[in-house]
Amino acid sequence: MEFRPLKPEELELWYDNCDLCFPDTPRDYFVRHYEFEPEQDIRNTLVAVDGGVIAAAVRIVPRRMYLCGRAVPMGGIADVGARPEYRHRGLAFRLLDMADDRMKALGMKVSMLFSGADELYLKAGFQSAPLARVAFDLPAAELPDDICLRPYRPGDLDAMRGLYDLYASSFPCAIARDTLAYWQEWAPNMMKTAFVLEADGRVQGYVMIGDMKQKEGAKPAFYASEWMAAPALAKLLPEALRAAAQLAGLPLRAKIPRPLWPDAQGEEDLDVHMMLKLLSPVALEKTLTTTEALIAAACDPVFFSLDAF
Repeated sequence: MEFRPLKPEELELWYDNCDLCFPDTPRDYFVRHYEFEPEQDIRNTLVAVDGGVIAAAVRIVPRRMYLCGRAVPMGGIADVGARPEYRHRGLAFRLLDMADDRMKALGMKVSMLFSGADELYLKAGFQSAPLARVAFDLPAAELPDDICLRPYRPGDLDAMRGLYDLYASSFPCAIARDTLAYWQEWAPNMMKTAFVLEADGRVQGYVMIGDMKQKEGAKPAFYASEWMAAPALAKLLPEALRAAAQLAGLPLRAKIPRPLWPDAQGEEDLDVHMMLKLLSPVALEKTLTTTEALIAAACDPVFFSLDAF
């Protein structure tokens, strides 16, 4: 068994391996996430190869994550999978260990993944950082006449980027979208449904709609995964969500990350799939030296769907 980075000529084999390891996810998902990756480097995909067969793989996604208002170098862990006949041999664990070494060599301080309290990741040193969400019925109030909500257009990206840069750092674990490639390649190709708020002829807010599995027996709702707005408009989130629901034909009930509107009254739940791990000490108000300290510093975390890796 050979453990090493993926080679360029093996990329199609890796897509095939993802298709086999994740039968419920379309192959195109992995193709798009690799091709539009703003910090693409094939050396960040680590594989276990047995006689020309990719037996298992792990992909590192370089990002920066906000903690206490600072952008901290972070490595996302994605596409962890082994072919059925190679499972339970410790291949993924060994690749995760290799990923730690590479992330540290690249100066990354923190690692993040989405899985839940899986035994493999707990053994690898990850701990859960639950994401609080709240669902509520949208009030009958409408937006003021001088404020318009409309579907996003490509020309709105610069204004949306400006709003994100101004306000996202206040949300622990939000991703710093600080490269031109992110906004030119990733955002327009990964964004699904988005609306902007216009006031005085300018885009002063936006809301993105993300995917959400409906719980059996729960009232139908849509997931407003991201909201950024100028302070004067921030209080209009419920009205903006109602206008978006009417335009998109969605239920008049929304679920949002709790930190986007801390005063919201509704049905709360926790998404327990996000996990974090400290790779190297991080100097904030005080230096973080353990994963437990990292989890404490990431109080009330937020992760926006557009950044899903």
